[in-house]
Amino acid sequence: MNVKPQKEHLNRGYGIQANGLLDSTSNLFVEIPSHWEIKRLQFISQKVQTGTTPPTTSEEYYQNGTIDWFAPSDFHENQIYLKKAKKKLNEKALQDGIVKCFPRGSILVIGIGATLGKVGLLDIDATSNQQINAILLNKDIEPKFVAYHLSVLQEIMKVISSATTIGILNQEKTKLIPLAIPPLNEQKLIVDYLDRETTQIDNLIAAKEQMLTLLEEKREALISKAVTRGLDPNVAFKRSGLDWLGDIPEHWQVSRAKFVSNIFVPQRNKPELNTEDGIPWLTMEDMHFKRVSNTTFKVSQEASKLAGSKILKRGSVIASCVGNFGICTINDVDLIINQQLQAFIPHKHIMAEYLCELVKVSTNYFKMIGASVTIVYVNQFGFENMPVLLPPKEEQEQIVEHLNREIGKMDELLAAIKESIALLKERRAALITAAVTGQIALEDMS
Repeated sequence: MNVKPQKEHLNRGYGIQANGLLDSTSNLFVEIPSHWEIKRLQFISQKVQTGTTPPTTSEEYYQNGTIDWFAPSDFHENQIYLKKAKKKLNEKALQDGIVKCFPRGSILVIGIGATLGKVGLLDIDATSNQQINAILLNKDIEPKFVAYHLSVLQEIMKVISSATTIGILNQEKTKLIPLAIPPLNEQKLIVDYLDRETTQIDNLIAAKEQMLTLLEEKREALISKAVTRGLDPNVAFKRSGLDWLGDIPEHWQVSRAKFVSNIFVPQRNKPELNTEDGIPWLTMEDMHFKRVSNTTFKVSQEASKLAGSKILKRGSVIASCVGNFGICTINDVDLIINQQLQAFIPHKHIMAEYLCELVKVSTNYFKMIGASVTIVYVNQFGFENMPVLLPPKEEQEQIVEHLNREIGKMDELLAAIKESIALLKERRAALITAAVTGQIALEDMS
């Protein structure tokens, strides 16, 4: 493929080279067609502006709002167009010059935070908060082509935004983003092609994500039925006395967590952490599996003593006490847990595995007794009084064995679907990258 050298002042760093562009997903050099140009955003845009936020204490700008005010949480994966924001401002915010109105067709780019570089194309006149930059393009540039192009340049944007503490993609840095620009008629052909192809991929992804949702619901229902109604379809039932549990097998007991386990509450002081050696330090981020034996961070013996850390013995049932309930695991090693967790140390007449499954279906109980205005928190008293359904030990073993078998099958299927979704997303990004850098012939797009 023939290529055309570009002006020197466009070639310095951030993915630009004299005859092409770096693919930010693979870090491989990509040549572009000879009649295309590599230009930074500053040369194809009329202006780049940053959004603003009205004073949060001033309700006058938020009452009866009709103007969509976009924040990073309004950006959705694989959706180019931004059609509606969660929050709205009123005309007074514009009249007082508190916020700026960005016209339909402007491109919004998140300039800070975990989603830095995420892109959306305004399908309405709107405004945004200060975490977002708005790009108003020149008339001879197709906005959706640029939106597609930017959507696969997140890694380059992160490099451009690099800072000692946190990356910030401000107006000036946004202007430095490099793009491969074909003639306008080709931009439109590429957009039509990508609209068709990505729609097909997005439909496949949506169908698989719906399958995930249904399987997750089926998984939760299977666990709930097993630990609240048992496995015998012919068993007689009785009232549990708890509305959210319903009827339970007649021969089961209804107890409380404090009668079948000891409640473990962690120390309040956070110890000094390291990633090399020491006692495992467990947080919710480490609780991905039913059992845990390793953690990201560790606590040295010395740091543990200085902080007064309490060691939780192996075989305990560890659960979240803040925010998201139903997250539960069993530790296969002695460890230290952080303040967002508490634990049950089971007595001999209840299996840790059974108790863990029961915690997962007790979300309603934890939400009901959670005591906080801003974030739901359950204290030791709440953990102690969690209702516990207690079948005979032999029946607990049967329930655990049944769930291990059936949930194992579901988890394998869930993992396979998640992997296929990840592959489809990779294919989508690769397709966009190839199209916006001229790697797909125009005749192949018709």
